[in-house]
Order: sequence, then C-alpha cells, then structure tokens
Amino acid sequence: AGEWKVGGDFKRILCALAKKHPDRIEESPDIAADVAQMRKAVQGFGTDEASIIDILANKTFEQIEALKEAYKVEHGELLKERIKAETTGLFESSGFRNTLAGLLTKREEQIAFYLKEAFAGWIRNDDWGLISMLVHRSNAEMREIKTAYMRVHGGELIQDLRRNCSGDYENALVALVAPPARTVARGIRSAMKGWFTNTDKGALVALLTHRDADMPQLRIEFEKEVGRSLQSVIKEQCSGDFEKALVSLAAYTPPTGIKARLDAGDETAPADVQVQEMQ
Repeated sequence: AGEWKVGGDFKRILCALAKKHPDRIEESPDIAADVAQMRKAVQGFGTDEASIIDILANKTFEQIEALKEAYKVEHGELLKERIKAETTGLFESSGFRNTLAGLLTKREEQIAFYLKEAFAGWIRNDDWGLISMLVHRSNAEMREIKTAYMRVHGGELIQDLRRNCSGDYENALVALVAPPARTVARGIRSAMKGWFTNTDKGALVALLTHRDADMPQLRIEFEKEVGRSLQSVIKEQCSGDFEKALVSLAAYTPPTGIKARLDAGDETAPADVQVQEMQ
C-alpha cells in the first residue's frame, strides 16, 4: 500500500538502504575500483544511477568518507557536488538527489540541516522532527551536532530553539542540547524556594545524589547561573541535618587516579562496582 508515492531511482535507493545489512558490507572494499566505477557513472552523456546506488548503498560511513577523499584526490572535485550536478534537472528526482546528498554528508551536518528545516515550517515548527533529532544523543554526539550547526548555519542551536519555541517545550529542548551539568544546575535553582514557593526537598535530593563524577562541573555551572556558590545557597535555603547532608554532597570532589591504583594492585574494588577513570 502506498507504493505509488515513490518510484524510479528514489524507490530503488530506498529499497537498497532498507536491505542494508552488515553481511552485505565489504570489510575492506577496493576504494580505487569504486572511484573508477563512480567516475564512469557520472562522466559523459547521462548518469548511471544504478552504479551510484550499488557503490553507496552498502558502505559504512567511514568507507564513504574514504571514497569521497580518494575521489577528490584522483579527480580534483568533490563527489557530492558532482553527483548533485548530475542528478539536478527537470526530469530528475529530488528525493533521489537528497538521499544521495545525505549519504555523502557527515551525520552531524545532516542533522544540522534537518534541524534548520524543522524551524522553517509554513505555519509552525516540525516538532516531531526537532524531537527525533535531539533525543537519545550522547554528550559527545550532542557536542558534535552543536558544532556542525554553528559551522553550517553560523548560529547557536540553543538560540534558535529559544527563538522558535516557547514555554515548557522550549525549556525541554534546550535541556536536551545544553551541557548536562548546566541543566542540572538550573534544576537545582528551580527547586530552591522563592517568594511564593517552598524548597522542593525531593527534587534537591534527586538532583544532588549520584553526581560524584560531575559535581565539580556542576558547582561551576551553578555559580554561573546564580552568581553564588552551590554550598552557600544550600545553607541559606535548608537547615539541620538535611542541610549538612546536601552541603556534603555538593562539596564532594572525586579522587583521581583510581583506575591506575587498581591496575597497579595498590587498591581493590568491590566485586559489584565497575570503576571508571575519574578526571
């Protein structure tokens, strides 16, 4: 059902990508042969779309990057630009062209393009597009996405989220993009009592516990947000044993060199603890 919506080369490349499987990917492809075949596919009268699909559809990102670099060295032009030129025309499929461009673009840059497009809806943002592009990203992936967004669009992703979204939805998306320690620091600030609210003790416990490795950076981000140290604000907002416990958590700085001492046999970790090197 619905097969009529796509056809031709666009359908062929989508089917090839849908069938992509590790077993079909060559471990060490002959890049030189692929460059020669690709050159033949894009040179002369007409374009051999089937060859292009065959070359690109069953390669890893790293293999495609190697192919792009080898093509540039061999022929003095960017493969992405050549394919774009060859697949642009009155009778060419924009879906096919855009899919090839996606395969030949670094993942983070492609996400950066999608994010900008999500802001450019006719009436409203493509909210599902924004959400799907930003959730389930590791800290390293999010840093790369933000860097790519700045490089491609010349602006900060967080600023564009602030400009195009609002309310709790805006805050939620910004929390996904901002450094985790900054998001936690803002949560702690919100949990503190203000003119009309009491301190949310449960929220403070949740935000301050199990943060051993992150606590030094969390203290720095909190001071940037509030202009005062985390410990001093806890002392002002809390009291008694609860205050002492939270101040102790907030003041914690993890020791360094644990893994090295374990490796040297100077210390022994409990059997149920997985030790990671702390910076």
